[in-house]
Amino acid sequence: MLESGLPSLGVQAFNRRRSESPEGNTKPANSPDLNPIEYLRDSMDLALRHQERQPTNLQELAMELVRIWGEILQRDIRQLALSMRRRCAAVINSGGGHTRY
Repeated sequence: MLESGLPSLGVQAFNRRRSESPEGNTKPANSPDLNPIEYLRDSMDLALRHQERQPTNLQELAMELVRIWGEILQRDIRQLALSMRRRCAAVINSGGGHTRY
């Protein structure tokens, strides 16, 4: 919603397109998140949460995230990128449903 209380044009267009479609109000398609960056984000979050002293302000948080990012091995990033073929195959084999990824 906009500050005026009116829905944004994007929402209006989406609702109009949905109501005009032959199927009407259909369920959204399965769309598993195949983005390997999610693994890195989770890894960084875990590293941050397991510290003895948590950041107390945005500057400390930013500095800590930069430090954690610097500790991620290039080998791990490369492995994530190389796993995309397996990730896509797993989604295709599961018919678009859940996978171990």
